Amino acid sequence: MKIQFLSKVNKYKRFNFVPRYYDERKERLDSLVERYAKEEKIEEADFDYRRKEAMRLAMSDSWGRGKDRLQQKKNGNIRVILIILGILFLGYLVFKDKREKTETIIHKID
Repeated sequence: MKIQFLSKVNKYKRFNFVPRYYDERKERLDSLVERYAKEEKIEEADFDYRRKEAMRLAMSDSWGRGKDRLQQKKNGNIRVILIILGILFLGYLVFKDKREKTETIIHKID
């Protein structure tokens, strides 16, 4: 006689797991290949279109970088000017006090 409820062993559970993998480099490469494949299909009459598109992309990239560089230069120059003004103001305060003290000492001696 077998007591089944005391000796019952659970069977292992299986599951179906399919790992997902995303390769950004491969996706970018596939999009470039697809883009160039489409461009190859364009006839020679559309050569101007491709040239204009490439020029537009190059110009937008160069203009964007130029604006950032100019803004950084402007901010840096303003920062330097503020530092110089602060140092001059502190120097004025320090030397103003010394000048007043020497003037009072000179007046007391006379």
